[in-house]
Order: sequence, then structure tokens, then C-alpha cells
Amino acid sequence: MKYKILKYSIIMILIIVIFNIFLVNVSKAELWDVIEEAGSWKPTSFEEEDTSVLRSKAGVITGAISIIGTVASLITITIIGIKFMLGSVEEKAQYKQTLIPWIIGACMVFAMTLIPNIIFNLVTENKEYNVSPGISDDYTRGEQSIKEWLLNDWTGDIGYITMLVEKYKNFESSPDAQNAYERARCQYIYNMFNNKNTEYIHGFYEAIIVVRKNNKSTSGLEFKRGNTEEIKGYNAGLTFAKQMEESN
Repeated sequence: MKYKILKYSIIMILIIVIFNIFLVNVSKAELWDVIEEAGSWKPTSFEEEDTSVLRSKAGVITGAISIIGTVASLITITIIGIKFMLGSVEEKAQYKQTLIPWIIGACMVFAMTLIPNIIFNLVTENKEYNVSPGISDDYTRGEQSIKEWLLNDWTGDIGYITMLVEKYKNFESSPDAQNAYERARCQYIYNMFNNKNTEYIHGFYEAIIVVRKNNKSTSGLEFKRGNTEEIKGYNAGLTFAKQMEESN
């Protein structure tokens, strides 16, 4: 009798495993498409719909496993109950013993679906702490690139600065809307020079030239006194150079 119980338990486990493999194979093509497109995805935002899609797809698999396990458990306990009612006194005692592996198996089936759901809910409920909107490796590289360009290679071309500012204003409708690297470059220039006039930009560039002549060091350089736009730009440029120096 013990061998029969073991055999039935193994059969139930195999049914669940085979069904699970079938579900994975069915979803494999879609999953592979997601993997291939992962490089083009930039975490500039993390919306609720992202988790709802994942939740729905995961729910199909865990739900199917739960249904199969429940049906198999009900069929098994029904068979045991019928045999218990029709069996002799000795057989009834044996059937009582079969309840132990059935209970263990039922708990395993329900745990297989319950535990992943609990973990998934805990992760998605705290998603705002796991993903920083607007930040990615490409975004960080883009921001660092434009900073180094300002400090090392900018020739004082105001037209290019103005172009980047205007581009960021309409960035969502531009061909580069999904380009985190270019977004970072435009956004940094926008934050630096939006609503700034020509005098301010000239003053900023003047500070950069002074820093370059000083071996790209701000040591010994002082802020200018005054309230003109050009002086404001100069002091902003010197502050920028000091920040770059400290970050390096």
C-alpha cells in the first residue's frame, strides 16, 4: 500500500511539472521577444501598467497550476473517501494513513502558487524605491558627456546651446524621444541656459576659458562682484567648473 501511495504522489508531481513546462514553452516566444528588446528599453518611467501586464501574465501560469493542483487534490481525496466508506476496518485504518501524504502534497501545490504571488506583491508595492524615474546608464553617460563638452570642447557657439534648449522643449515629439543619452544632454543644457540671454552665456563661456587657461583648475580663481547678466553667467560657469573639479 505504501508503494501505491508513493506512486500516486509521484504521478501527481509529474503532472504538475509537465503542465508547468508546457506553459513555459507556450510563453517562450513572447518571453524571448522581450529579452531581445530589452536593450532598447530605458527606465525613464515606471508606470502601474508595467506591473499590471506582468501580474496578468504571471497570474495565468500560477492560476493554472493552482487549478490543476486543486482538481487533482479533490479527485484524490474523493477516491480515498469512497474507498474509506466501502472498505473494511483494516482498510479504513490504512486509508487514514494515506491522508498524511495527501495533506503534504496539497500544501506543496498551494505553496507553489501562493509564495510567488506574495513575493511579487511585495516587490511591486515598493517599486518606487527600486526604480529611479529618468535615470539609466545611457542617461548618466549623456549627462556626463555634455558636462565634459562644456568644460573641454565648447567653443562658445551660442547657436548650438540654443538649439539644444529648444530641442528639449519639444523632446517628447522628436525622433530622439526614446533616446535617454540625448535626453540627458538636452535636459542639462536646458536646465543650465533656459531663459538666459546672450550676455549670460558669454559670461559663462568666459569663465570656462579662464579655467582652461588655468590648467582646467579653479584654484586661485575668484567670483566676480556685480549683478549684470554677464557676471552672473561668469560666476555660474566658475561654479560649474568647481563642481566638475570636485567630482573628478
